[in-house]
Amino acid sequence: DISVVVQGAIDKENTVSCIASVRKYLPQAEIVLSTWKGSNIVGLDYDILVENNDPGSSDLIRLYPFEHQNNINRQIISTRNGILKCSRKYVLKLRTDMILKGNRLLKYYDLFGQIKTRNTIFKQRIAVNAATTPDISLFNVGDWWSFGLKEDMLMLWDIPLYPDKRGGEYFLKKENTNKKPQNINIVCRFIPEIWIIYSC
Repeated sequence: DISVVVQGAIDKENTVSCIASVRKYLPQAEIVLSTWKGSNIVGLDYDILVENNDPGSSDLIRLYPFEHQNNINRQIISTRNGILKCSRKYVLKLRTDMILKGNRLLKYYDLFGQIKTRNTIFKQRIAVNAATTPDISLFNVGDWWSFGLKEDMLMLWDIPLYPDKRGGEYFLKKENTNKKPQNINIVCRFIPEIWIIYSC
């Protein structure tokens, strides 16, 4: 019942490990590799290939300790287009540089995935990575991986692209410097995690 969207840039060693971990822990899953046209996919073990046009990065997320590129449009395009090719009831979205260490996610999803809250927009819950879901700001939900019904996952990821304003970083503008959240080293108005949930 599960399709796995392995999305993003191909790094041969990491992507091979990612796909191998899916085959090990979800052996019956359908693997949809969603990457960029012209990527070296030789020898990769996938069921369906999606080759997307690379939209490039948008404005910067932060300047220090290094310039951190905002790759949210890459993530949106490769994830959404991958989900569209999935044929199974549930979808797990993974980055190409991640590996599974087990399949206990399914046990917890069975326990908690169908619990509904009063104001939900999804049919069932979507599981996400807690490690990158800080509780310091609204709409900030981890985007490294997500799992849920295909229709819910498509609702989450079929969102507008981030406005490409390269060089127009929001918090570097004089009129916005006093709006910047305290103790957060960002220069863009929406970090990727917030853009996904806010847009959805």
